[in-house]
Amino acid sequence: MDLKKIYTGEAKDRISGLPDSLLHHILSFLDIKHVARTCLLSKRWKFIWTCIPTLALPYFHCEPLPSSETDKFMEFVDRTLLLHDASNILVFRLRMNEYMSAYRIHSWIEKL
Repeated sequence: MDLKKIYTGEAKDRISGLPDSLLHHILSFLDIKHVARTCLLSKRWKFIWTCIPTLALPYFHCEPLPSSETDKFMEFVDRTLLLHDASNILVFRLRMNEYMSAYRIHSWIEKL
């Protein structure tokens, strides 16, 4: 591939030409934070991530985090579920810690 075309924006975007169902399948293998960032790519990608059938929301930390970090993660989950088409969700994975609000976790499950 010609790097000059990539840097000048002349390269053809073949991924955006794929059907939504295939893009959803590909995105379902990624961490949701990375998937959500795809909305910045173009108008075509703005809402693609809101329809993926697999929502994996990992919270990987070996040591207990301050409550502010846990709160940030819970707010991220709230926003993700608010924007996501719940009727499309086939798999919902959530890794959590003991500091998360049981009430909020219950509300997330009810939305599904």
